[in-house]
Amino acid sequence: MLKDSSSILTQIYKHPFNQQLQAGHLSAEVFKYYLEQDALYLSDFSSALSITAGRFENRYHTQQFRGLAQYIQSSEYKVHLNYLGKYTRRNQHCSFFTDKALLAEKIPEIARYTEYLLDTATTAPIEIAVASLVPCFWIYRELGKRMQPQALNLNNPYRNWIASYSSRSFIASTASIVQTADDLAAGLINPCQREAMSVACLNSAKFELGFFDAVLSREPEPGNEHQHVKHKVSTVDRQGKITSQILILTPSLRTK
Repeated sequence: MLKDSSSILTQIYKHPFNQQLQAGHLSAEVFKYYLEQDALYLSDFSSALSITAGRFENRYHTQQFRGLAQYIQSSEYKVHLNYLGKYTRRNQHCSFFTDKALLAEKIPEIARYTEYLLDTATTAPIEIAVASLVPCFWIYRELGKRMQPQALNLNNPYRNWIASYSSRSFIASTASIVQTADDLAAGLINPCQREAMSVACLNSAKFELGFFDAVLSREPEPGNEHQHVKHKVSTVDRQGKITSQILILTPSLRTK
């Protein structure tokens, strides 16, 4: 399932946003904009995990996904708000910004992504719902491996942020959801159902890539031009059959 999304992962790692983040050169304003939008995304992502949890017949999987939803809300989401100056742990305030940022409305790329996740979690076969939720964990875990936070410049302002991709809790959460997806795939008899899982995973990976495009191209620098990149997203019915394909357009920064 994840093999089909490996090319998207490579594009995400090589994306100017992540290359600038790794080098410590990413604009603070761009990072703040990313955090605002990602915080809005995580709120719906947690809801999608909770919806999926309620659809499992296996009690272990139900508890597992409820735990993942709680982890997103109690840890990942609050880390975002902490950086934005909206959340302070007792005796520990580590806001990245001097001013308190106001959370904005979702940009179209995030709105389409979360709509897809919530719809899939509600109406698609359970294995497809799970597959659509894997990339959010898997992509950032892989970014953590490739960025090697221990090797980053100590003066990189994003060093601690990148290190969070390799925290024990995040590694465990990623392994947990990937294992569940693998277990569900192994129990499928129809190859078309496994293909539909791969399609759902790939769809979400494309949305992740489109998010980085949209964030970095929000305020173009002089000399940079924009182009629209087409990402094909497939829809599946309750039986796991691919029923249609649509193109989503996201702005992409064309660098010289």
